[in-house]
Amino acid sequence: MKLPRLADRRASACSARDRAVGVVFSSSSYQLQTCTTNLGATRDGNRGHATLKHCLVHIKDEQGKPLRTFSIGRDGLGPEGNADVPSSRCDAPISGISEAQVSRFERSMQACADAGYEWGERDCCSCIERAFADGLEREAPAGVRGAAAELASVPDPLGGT
Repeated sequence: MKLPRLADRRASACSARDRAVGVVFSSSSYQLQTCTTNLGATRDGNRGHATLKHCLVHIKDEQGKPLRTFSIGRDGLGPEGNADVPSSRCDAPISGISEAQVSRFERSMQACADAGYEWGERDCCSCIERAFADGLEREAPAGVRGAAAELASVPDPLGGT
């Protein structure tokens, strides 16, 4: 699944009246926040794996309003449905991210997903870590780095790749 670009999302969020009077839904900068949850945890009380983590990304406007949350799984890149499970731990939001940086980050995530899911190489955490390097030219937050290293050090619990 391909994510809509931020510009497409803003345009679809505008009503016909808003467009007619020139209201523009845009942000001069964005926030990017990464979170980890226990692998397999769900909102219905499933606590998931005690030590292995799943990584996800929140993109927010400059005021911190969530625009979208996504991750990579065995089915590719897509919206994240379990972002608010009790085991979620989030790194501090990174502010001052430009729309161009968000686009590069998302393109890197999409390229990683398009290459095919592979546990420990192209999984939720390693793809986010790579997108920080490629899209933002910076190191990923500590939570993502630790989770990526942990996933790479153990066999896939589902037996896949």
